[in-house]
Amino acid sequence: MKKEPLTESEENLEEAKLLLASKDDEMIAHSTFTNESTFIRNYVFAIKKLNETLLKIFMLAIAAGMFIGLAYVAIGMATKGIESSGIASLISGLIFPLAIIMIVFIGGQLFTSNVMGLWPTIRRKVKVQKYLQNLIIVLIGNWIGILFLCLIVWGAGLFKHDAEYAAITMKYFDGKMKYTWIEIFFSGILCNLLVAGSVWISFSTNNTSAKIMLFILLIGAFVISGYSHVVANAFPWFSSMMIKGSSSENWSQFAEFGYKVQLPTLFGNYLGGAVILPGIFYIVWNKKLGNQ
Repeated sequence: MKKEPLTESEENLEEAKLLLASKDDEMIAHSTFTNESTFIRNYVFAIKKLNETLLKIFMLAIAAGMFIGLAYVAIGMATKGIESSGIASLISGLIFPLAIIMIVFIGGQLFTSNVMGLWPTIRRKVKVQKYLQNLIIVLIGNWIGILFLCLIVWGAGLFKHDAEYAAITMKYFDGKMKYTWIEIFFSGILCNLLVAGSVWISFSTNNTSAKIMLFILLIGAFVISGYSHVVANAFPWFSSMMIKGSSSENWSQFAEFGYKVQLPTLFGNYLGGAVILPGIFYIVWNKKLGNQ
């Protein structure tokens, strides 16, 4: 039976895998990872994620959103009754990495890491349409996953019967609203230097324990610093309507949060994770990619 010829996207993916295999052989021979090999592994993984089927992308995005929501619930329960903001932030920083750990080891696609596919797209290894389609589907899927988790939390009665937990959730909502649009934008940049950076740095090792420790350090730093993440923000955003009710005033605040918090966070996350972080190292290592 005659084998069907590969499409252009499939050829690019196969070439990327060969590049990765050659670098992996070098790393095995020398028992070490280098900055260059970490960059290449991240680059190849970005191509792979962009070539998944739309259904797989969407379902993995929903899963990632649910994992983010689970981490938020755990943080809210763990920080009840803690008056010291510093201690509460530290506990939150230790708990929230479980979301990224679940995404990486179970499976998931997260908007703030998928943005790094910009550079294979610039090199014409992925079509612009496919890149943008991936980001839109993943962001929507992430938000649907968060919303689904919020509905489960609401169904479990946490918002209704645990006033302290509901108050903590609204504290996150109100806390974001006190900042200006431009402040949230820069917070979004800082956020994704760490969040996208945590995925990037995980390619520097094949050791599971080391990966988990790296996630705890980088994601913990993001949470403790209070930076703005467009997917994580969706938990208090959606939860606010379940806690306060669907009055016209609450809908107005919901819309205001979308414009004042989520929109600048989206732009900031993109700039930090798609342009600044990978852009610096692309300038350094792009010649090592060869035709890829």
